This record gives sequence, C-alpha cells and structure tokens, in this order.
Amino acid sequence: MALPRKRCHYEVLGLGRDYTADEIRSAYHQLALRRHPDKLTQSDISPAEATAAYEILSDPRECPWYDSHRSQILFSISTIDDINKSIFIPDLFPYFNNSAFSGHSDTGKGFYKVYSDVFEKIIRIRLVLRRS
Repeated sequence: MALPRKRCHYEVLGLGRDYTADEIRSAYHQLALRRHPDKLTQSDISPAEATAAYEILSDPRECPWYDSHRSQILFSISTIDDINKSIFIPDLFPYFNNSAFSGHSDTGKGFYKVYSDVFEKIIRIRLVLRRS
C-alpha cells in the first residue's frame, strides 16, 4: 500500500534551493493569499503543509538540517513495507554542479574520484535493495 507522496518544502512554496529570507516570506504570503477562503482556488497544498514548509525553511537552524536530510525525508519511505527497511537514498543534488569537484584527477576532490565514489554508493544501495 502506497503512502501519500511527500512533497519537498521548496516545492510547496515554489522556491528554488537558494533563496533569501524575504523571498521565502513573500512566497509563503502569496500562498496564504491564494488559500484564503474568500479567494480559494483549487490547490493540493494544505495550509498546514504551507506553514510547516515556511517554519522549517525560515529557521536558520532547521533549514540546514532539512537540506542535509531532504532525500531521506522525501524518498526513504515510499510504501508501508519500506517503513521497516528505512532505505537511505543519498542526496545527489550537490553533485549537479562543478563545485562538487576540484580539477579532473582521480584522487582527492578530483572529478573522476568524486563521481566514482558517488556511483559506487549507488551500486551498493542497488545491491542491498536487490537482496531485500
């Protein structure tokens, strides 16, 4: 049995991963206005979901924690059977730009070393999943 899809807090507020405090406040207020009973439009975002997203992303301590655990929160449990497995899916977002590596060597922070390690982790996870 599938659980309801978890939605990223950035997606709820319509924000990218880099934003200012003013942008998050503005996005939250715009969403609240759209959800107001007098102006209610069709939306699958509940007021509680919008408030939770705002509270976490606007908190200077909570937001970094959310960012570092985002993949686990969103993707690790997709069915009731997976609840007992607690599968960890790595956050690949940091590897989608060139700040993930320095140079093109196969040692240290070099391109080939960094991405080789990432693919090895993915392969290990797939092997664990295949066995379960």
